[in-house]
Amino acid sequence: MVELELLTIALIFVTGLVASFIGTNVGGGGMIVIPALIALGFPPKAAIATMRVGSCGLLTGGTAKFHEKQKIDYNIGIPSALLALAGAYFGATTLVELSNETVGRLVGFLMLVVLAFVIYNRDIGIEKTPRKGIFGRFLGYASFLLIGFYGGIFGGGTGIFAAYVLIFFFGQTFLEAAGTWKVPAIAIAAASLAIFTVADLVDWIAGATLLVSMLLGSYLGAAYAIEKGNRWVRALFILFVLAAALRLLF
Repeated sequence: MVELELLTIALIFVTGLVASFIGTNVGGGGMIVIPALIALGFPPKAAIATMRVGSCGLLTGGTAKFHEKQKIDYNIGIPSALLALAGAYFGATTLVELSNETVGRLVGFLMLVVLAFVIYNRDIGIEKTPRKGIFGRFLGYASFLLIGFYGGIFGGGTGIFAAYVLIFFFGQTFLEAAGTWKVPAIAIAAASLAIFTVADLVDWIAGATLLVSMLLGSYLGAAYAIEKGNRWVRALFILFVLAAALRLLF
């Protein structure tokens, strides 16, 4: 474990606050926190595992606010959570042969593909659209197996892919996707955190710091997004995904 000085704890707190304010709406909070922890001296596996504790705070604060404003569709969220839970279990326990660099570049490329689709389809996610047919919904739910698998291995950017699935296959708006995603995200965080805890990979001092800061940041971020509406979340989504994808690719 990394010995934490007061300044380091303060940096972790601020990082968690900023990451959760953004991440609760557009996903990708882990893509801020995990690199920050690694830069502070945490081994990559410990950074990923410790981030899971912070995710519990992010999900608690964000879920409370989105639930309060009735922005969560539990009819979609609960089945998605069960599939994501299975995927997260295998993701967290499977030894992945690809290097971190290869995985990062692949994720960066996929993010740019999603971004291009969102930019080209200017109205997607702004207003509700009809859901896809039975086959489309099947693909949507099946996607949560892969999202859970990826979330179990790494986690950074998982919410971005989930938002795309919920918007494209289930016709949700950006705000609804941000809310509904919290349900499967809880399953992913719980499964992977349990496995990482057993493996003794979690730094609990840093984790507790992230838990508090991300709980606060996610609640404030969700409240701000609900007030500003879908167009503001869409703009934030585009900016954040572009920055995250370029970071991974280059």
